[in-house]
Amino acid sequence: MAAGVDAAGQPSGAWADYRNCSAAIREPSGTETQQSDDQTTGLALLELTIRTPHDGRIPQPKDRVIYRELGAARTLNIESVARRDDMRRMLRLMCTEVQDG
Repeated sequence: MAAGVDAAGQPSGAWADYRNCSAAIREPSGTETQQSDDQTTGLALLELTIRTPHDGRIPQPKDRVIYRELGAARTLNIESVARRDDMRRMLRLMCTEVQDG
């Protein structure tokens, strides 16, 4: 998903779908951050591997991914995008998922 813009080119606050694809997901680590005296937020770091798109735009940092599995959906913020192999067939998306706890 990419952040949407209005007719004047200003951020609209909405997200637009631009690609559906399969992905492999791996959860290499997670951290906890203290938001206030009584609330802790977990920040999960996830690695998604996708095929490099042949047409259209490539995912960018600050885009979002909606990862669906077994009827559940997770919203992930893309933090970085890197080539996974020398043949440029795969991309690695490093993403974060904020979980209130």
